[in-house]
Amino acid sequence: MQQDDDPPNACMVIVPYVKVAPEDILKVQYPRFTTLDLRPTNTDISLAVAGLLTFFNGTTACLICAQADCLLNLEQLLRQFLISKETLSVRMLDDSNDPTPLLKEIRDDKTATIIVDANATMSHVILERASELGMLSVYYTYIFTSLEFSLLRLDDVVDQRVNIVGFSVFNKTHPFFQDFVLSLNRSWQENCDHAPFAGTPLSSALLFDAVYAVVAAVQELNRSQNVGATQLSCKSSKIWEHGTSLMNYLRMVELEGLTGHIEFNSKGQRSNYALRIMQNSKDGLRQVM
Repeated sequence: MQQDDDPPNACMVIVPYVKVAPEDILKVQYPRFTTLDLRPTNTDISLAVAGLLTFFNGTTACLICAQADCLLNLEQLLRQFLISKETLSVRMLDDSNDPTPLLKEIRDDKTATIIVDANATMSHVILERASELGMLSVYYTYIFTSLEFSLLRLDDVVDQRVNIVGFSVFNKTHPFFQDFVLSLNRSWQENCDHAPFAGTPLSSALLFDAVYAVVAAVQELNRSQNVGATQLSCKSSKIWEHGTSLMNYLRMVELEGLTGHIEFNSKGQRSNYALRIMQNSKDGLRQVM
């Protein structure tokens, strides 16, 4: 791997990189070749939101964006509205991060379907303000795009009259899932006893699956080649001879992880996985699709 004092492009080691968080940014010479993305694509999330709007017969909706990159991430959703007769208004949170003015505008416009693109913390704030404004009634439907939807604390802000839906990729039937959650909970209690355990972060499950995928690829590589440890330096032109093969095996990985089926397309993006639709209920979140 390249070090800070190395000259640009001095490192010739092909290092497979598995992306597990949206803020992950890696500067490499050949990013399409060396990176794999375990997260569901923005296109898939956009199509899922569009499908929900059709299901709920939402011809008019409002999109609340917490970050400027929201419009880029949900580009496919915006395109869907451009070619249809449906109406989508977009409202961006300002630097104060207070959603109250935006929610008042949405209420005055009598828009019943609200799409929220924000992290779990800000999403909870939006629901709190909506509750204060009387916008958590049977009239409204909230669709959250964040894959951290399961971390939303809904009990203290909503009742069963309002329809709140979001997405999840967790595979709770995986044999390791319950032990994984218990381990996270135990670690949280030991180090963060000032606050209750909020739930399983998606990034933690994706990290588990990333290691799982790399292990599976290395095992397959070992079956086909005699792989040994080799000392390498970023200041040398020598490359690890198995790097390309390992990346190829990573691209061919197919397994069941904590976040469901793991498989990659030719661009290194996640494919053939289940994006589950979750809805609030009196017993907590339940899967509806």
